[in-house]
Amino acid sequence: MTSVIGSFVALLTVTTVLLVKVIQLENRIGVKVNTEIGAVDLEEYLDGKYVKVSEEINPDWDKWNDVRYSYGFDKNEQPIYNTVNGVLESDTMISVRGGKGRWNHRFVSGGHVFEGWSGKELSRLTMIMGKFHETFACIQTYSPKGLYQDERRFGWIKIGSDEKKKGVDFSQGWTKFYTPLTLQSRKSAPKKVIDSDLNPQLKSSKVLVGTMYYDVTLKKVRVMTEDGWKSFVLE
Repeated sequence: MTSVIGSFVALLTVTTVLLVKVIQLENRIGVKVNTEIGAVDLEEYLDGKYVKVSEEINPDWDKWNDVRYSYGFDKNEQPIYNTVNGVLESDTMISVRGGKGRWNHRFVSGGHVFEGWSGKELSRLTMIMGKFHETFACIQTYSPKGLYQDERRFGWIKIGSDEKKKGVDFSQGWTKFYTPLTLQSRKSAPKKVIDSDLNPQLKSSKVLVGTMYYDVTLKKVRVMTEDGWKSFVLE
C-alpha cells in the first residue's frame, strides 16, 4: 500500500511539474497548448497558427549592464530581449511595427527597426524610422562610446557592391563614387525641392546651392550657386 501511495505521489509531482511548464509556455507565447500528459507536440500544434511572443519588463536583467543592450532604452519601460539561436526565415516578409525600437522615447515617431552587429560586436548596421519626422528614415553604421574607441564613431556604408573600389561609399561626412554619375536631363531648371516639407533639415522648398542637372536645351551642365543658375564651361 505504501509503495502504491509513493508511486501516486511521484506521478502527481511529475504531472504538476509538466502542467506548470505548459502554463509557463502559454504565458510566454500567448497560445493554449494541449495539456494532456504525453500528448503535447508543440511544433505540430503551432503549425499554421498565429503566435504572439512577448517578454516581461525586468529592470534587474543582467544584460542591461551591457551598453550594446541598454543604450537608448529605458529599462523600466522596455521588455527584455527575446533570443533566437538560429536563422529566422519567412516566405512573406518581416514587419516591424509600433515604434518601440531603441531610442523610441526620443524620436518624433519611431525608433530603430533593424540592427546587425559585427562579429566582434563592436559596431552595428542600423536602420532607423521616424527620428526627425514621420516619413524620415536613416541607415548608418555606428559604434557606441567605449566599444570600438573611446568616443562614438559613425562608419561607412557601401551601396551597389561589396567589393573594394566598386559601388558608392557613404559616411557621415563624405561620399565616394567608384562608378560614373549620371545627372538628370531636363529642359529647364527645377523650380523647387519636391517634398521639402517632409525633411525638417530644409527651411523651405528653395532649390539648394550645389544642385546640378544637365540642360538638354542649352546642352550644358548647370549648377545652382549663391548668384543663381550657372553653367559649366565644357570643351
